[in-house]
Amino acid sequence: EDDEAAGSGSGPAEAEVCVPNDGDGRTQCGAMVCEAGERCTESGLLQCVPGCLDTLNCGAGQWCDLRSSEPGDPGLCRSIDDAACGGDGSAAGDATGPDPSGDESSGGPACPDVQGNYSLTLAASSPDLCQEILSDGDQCSVSQEGCDIVWGCDATYGALLVPGAVDASGVYETSGVFQGFAYDCEVAFLATGSFAPDLEWSCSVGEGGQAILCEGTGTL
Repeated sequence: EDDEAAGSGSGPAEAEVCVPNDGDGRTQCGAMVCEAGERCTESGLLQCVPGCLDTLNCGAGQWCDLRSSEPGDPGLCRSIDDAACGGDGSAAGDATGPDPSGDESSGGPACPDVQGNYSLTLAASSPDLCQEILSDGDQCSVSQEGCDIVWGCDATYGALLVPGAVDASGVYETSGVFQGFAYDCEVAFLATGSFAPDLEWSCSVGEGGQAILCEGTGTL
């Protein structure tokens, strides 16, 4: 079975730093195809999960940064234009997180620090079908390099929330196909006070008049 998990191999490869993929990042995983930014599990039930083990798991113009990952752990797909790469395509040092100054001219990302462990809650106003798709109180970890974030979530949330970027307003957006249905998700990370949620999320699943809107909050 392991041979079917294209792009995963027997362990994380030593991906070349700042050398981008010239393919589309889609890799075979048994009978499935993992999208760019996803990898195939290496043992047990084959499935596509967020993260990369090789640059082949990343989209065109991206590379898999494994420099901060423990052996066997996934890395983060980065753009060749990311602050981690110099103008000559060489590494410009480890990214440690958002530049507190937010000065884009200095190469630092202008986005908030959103990393942490969140508990996601489904709003009672969401349709009953949302409860069948998404369970309440699931845990999601968010790791961050610059403005790029990687989600590590339980159950269905892990399939919907794939690696992406958070903008200057603390908003993350993604879209894709889940179980044959198109979906769009948005997560707004908030500057909060006591007893307030730390993020608000919404996912529209399906198209046109068949779409349902699931939404809720998350707390650290």
